Amino acid sequence: MPVSRKAMVRTAEVAEIAHTLYEQAPVAMLLIDGSGHIQGINAAAERLFGYAESELVGRSVEVLVPEAVRQKHKRQREDFSQSPTSRPMGEGRRLSARHKDGHAISISVGLNPIWVDGNPVVVVSSIIDNSAQERSERAELLVRELTHRTRNTFAMISAMSHQIGATSADVASFQTDFDERLRSLSASYEILVREDWKSVPVADLVRTQLAFVNGHNTAQVYIDGPALRMSGSKAEYLELAIHELATNALKYGALSVPYGKIQVVWKIDKAKGRWLFDWQELDGPPVAEPLRKGFGSVILQTLVPTVFGGAAELRYRPNGTSWHVEAPLNHMLAEEPEAIYDNGVRAESFKP
Repeated sequence: MPVSRKAMVRTAEVAEIAHTLYEQAPVAMLLIDGSGHIQGINAAAERLFGYAESELVGRSVEVLVPEAVRQKHKRQREDFSQSPTSRPMGEGRRLSARHKDGHAISISVGLNPIWVDGNPVVVVSSIIDNSAQERSERAELLVRELTHRTRNTFAMISAMSHQIGATSADVASFQTDFDERLRSLSASYEILVREDWKSVPVADLVRTQLAFVNGHNTAQVYIDGPALRMSGSKAEYLELAIHELATNALKYGALSVPYGKIQVVWKIDKAKGRWLFDWQELDGPPVAEPLRKGFGSVILQTLVPTVFGGAAELRYRPNGTSWHVEAPLNHMLAEEPEAIYDNGVRAESFKP
């Protein structure tokens, strides 16, 4: 039965309306054929990805996918083409796309196949830019984290002042000790700010607290360990401990004599799932256990093992102080241990 002219006009009008809606839609849209090639993009997609339509038509959609996941995306796209249905892409996962200039864009994607005569002709990918929402979520998390850390910092400063005050002979010695602890905290916070408050490289943490050796014999200090990143919430406590040990070594221990040495070594025990840290002074003057336990002893013997969920041993040996810490890997590290066993700093002398 022939199609009437009126019906043909109505069909053309509907097609024009559909095209206008597609072009002017506030959501980025791609038309992708069965082989994964882009057949068209709307104005919102041009703005989102930074490409003109003429630059993308005929190219594989993988050009808009971050390089690290292109092969995985290609396999998933081929699987989808075997049984295309309207659905969100990667539901429950964070998705990202690649802008023309290379930066990543946080997105959500809806997939809608268009069928003609029972066959899928093209898939319409509707893409929502989540960047603003993600920035807002990150800002909210950062505010919560800063609030939490600020409370902890004030609590730590209060504990420091009470403990140091209880063991100080006079106001002058209290002020000196208190100022030293505050400088140590400040150094740890500078690293945390640089690392976006997420994690701290253990090597940087050790170097920061041993920076006082500048002007001394740097060959006296040796550090060794894999390139691990420690949880930021644990790093500030370890820095206080290293500061305490380093200060005592300079005043009374291995760094108070030209022939003394310090070895700082950290490692992981994969089989036991443990993180190990050792401070060892060698060839220093005889060291006796102090008669009074000050704030330093509280840090080394109580505070650090409690926060780390592990154990610590502080020993005063004839040739110098030693401090050994063990803690569960999953409490300490800011990344999966499997990824970092063979990656890292190896046998190097400290250089300020």
